[in-house]
Amino acid sequence: MRRPLRVSDNAHGSAARVYNLIMTRMLILFSIVLAAAAGSLAQMPMGEFRRILVEKADFSPDELERLDGNKPVVKTLRSDDKQEIALIGVVNVGTGSSFGLETFRNSLAQRSDKTVLSRGLFSEPPLIADLDGLKLEKRDYEELSKCRPGECDVNLTADALKRLGAEIDWNSPDHRSAVDRFVRELLLRYAIDYRARGDRALAEYTNRSKPFDPARAHRTLLEESLFIKELAPVLFEYIAKFPELASPDAASELRWSSIDFGLNPAIILTHTVAASHNDHHFVVNKQIYGSRYLDVSLSIAMLLRVADGGEERVYFVFTDRSRTDALSGAFRSMARRLVASEAKDRITKVLEKGRSGLIADARKRSQTDPEPAPESLLSKYRWPLITSAIALIVLALWFIRTMQKRTK
Repeated sequence: MRRPLRVSDNAHGSAARVYNLIMTRMLILFSIVLAAAAGSLAQMPMGEFRRILVEKADFSPDELERLDGNKPVVKTLRSDDKQEIALIGVVNVGTGSSFGLETFRNSLAQRSDKTVLSRGLFSEPPLIADLDGLKLEKRDYEELSKCRPGECDVNLTADALKRLGAEIDWNSPDHRSAVDRFVRELLLRYAIDYRARGDRALAEYTNRSKPFDPARAHRTLLEESLFIKELAPVLFEYIAKFPELASPDAASELRWSSIDFGLNPAIILTHTVAASHNDHHFVVNKQIYGSRYLDVSLSIAMLLRVADGGEERVYFVFTDRSRTDALSGAFRSMARRLVASEAKDRITKVLEKGRSGLIADARKRSQTDPEPAPESLLSKYRWPLITSAIALIVLALWFIRTMQKRTK
């Protein structure tokens, strides 16, 4: 009688070795193909880009057509908050050019901005000497001398108002030096506390009849911002929870500046974060303190790679959201129109200057860089390769499973 065929342990071991070998080769192939496709996956599809512009920024067909014609589009965003001014500006930079984060940051620099009276960068950790260049105007001393809880032209917390009244002798001939020291120490404390605790360090302003919570306002501004949450979620969380999370390879710095708005000057403290995600570039400017006019402000400059068929288009997007107590009162509507109009002009100039700088940089590099290498086969046929790799893995799994059933 013929004995039934039995598979030995060696046969089982051979099947396992074959299985491991095939799976290893398939995973290596799949990883290579995915790496070749990474550049394509990093791009934002044109359909998604336009959907966000239409649904969240109310872009009309005419405005989308203007973008296609390489013209900047700047418009006001919807907001239920009567004290908020929200704007977006977009311009098409072109196709076929890749820009680094530093190049993008340089294109944003406003070297000839005459509204900036003085500015400076805080050290790490911040030092009182970082504020040596800050000069107060005569109007600043006059307004601070009038400050009382609930009635002050300068944004101050309850503690700062109490200290101002207790520490400054306005009848002293040297009171201006005391005020200079008070303001610099106040700004230094903001910088140090924000570095340590983030938004939790931003206490309520009580210089007005209705207190204002800057920390809460900042959370809302960030949550309502376009593109950053979808395209750079790690950066979004880093800013939202600063300083709890590790830096996502971001450049982070605190700056101060004195700005001439045409009336009384304002002192601004800004947290700037610059980072890249999937070759999209982001420069975030978060105003953590403003002495007047702007209670909070969040502007985000973005350089986005958008896939349009077989081409890659680069768009410069600038969003700015601000809240100000100056938009309240009987002349709210008129003030809102004036502020929005001036902000649109400023954003238009930023877009035009930034686009010109980026295009000039691309031309310069094209004259000095060697001719680009021909497109590799992996790059050219990335999607067919991905499909084939997946099919091979599925086939390998089916084959191994079939062999295992036969050897049981």
